[in-house]
Amino acid sequence: MLFKTVLVILLYVSGVLGQNGWGVTYTPETICGLKGSSVDMHCSYLYPTSYSVQKTFWFIHWEPYQEPDDLSLDPEYSDRVEYLGNRNNDCTFRIKQLRESDSKTYHFRFLTYNADGRYSGKPGVTLDVTALQVIMYPGTVTEGQSVTLTCSTTCTLTGRPAFTWYRDGSPLSFTTQTHQLTASSEDGGRYSCAVKGYEDLPSPVVALTVN
Repeated sequence: MLFKTVLVILLYVSGVLGQNGWGVTYTPETICGLKGSSVDMHCSYLYPTSYSVQKTFWFIHWEPYQEPDDLSLDPEYSDRVEYLGNRNNDCTFRIKQLRESDSKTYHFRFLTYNADGRYSGKPGVTLDVTALQVIMYPGTVTEGQSVTLTCSTTCTLTGRPAFTWYRDGSPLSFTTQTHQLTASSEDGGRYSCAVKGYEDLPSPVVALTVN
């Protein structure tokens, strides 16, 4: 009886370590997402051809030798997550309406019809969620003085997107994350920024006063 128990544990551990034809690949392993937007965690997995997959799911809490909880059943995620993969080799996962509290490491797990065929992929995908904030320096200037505007994030957004800038609600011509201007009286106003394609998720406004 002891021998059988040890054998099952060893088989389980060998799967976790990625040996004997088992594996999960995350591309990329780190993602910076915009609060309120959606992100796709691209993932692929392998297993021996003698096995058939019974169940696939993603989870966040890793406890050795305990079956983790399916994230799609968690009330905090259930209406915001979608499994885009299959039971073959694609394990792509989507999280919608990102919250800053979603900043965690996510792992993929699959179960086969065999008792020894369970696998959790390390290291997982580390997600950081950021909001936007306009950093303006200085905030009060005289005409002819230089002003730097930055659409600040707490991490570098995946894909390095373009930005949209607004003054008093009207779009401006520049699309870089940081922009420097020589202030004129026409530049005074309330500035905000957004990620291109997510204009409905702008930053709070910041006022520039030009004397």
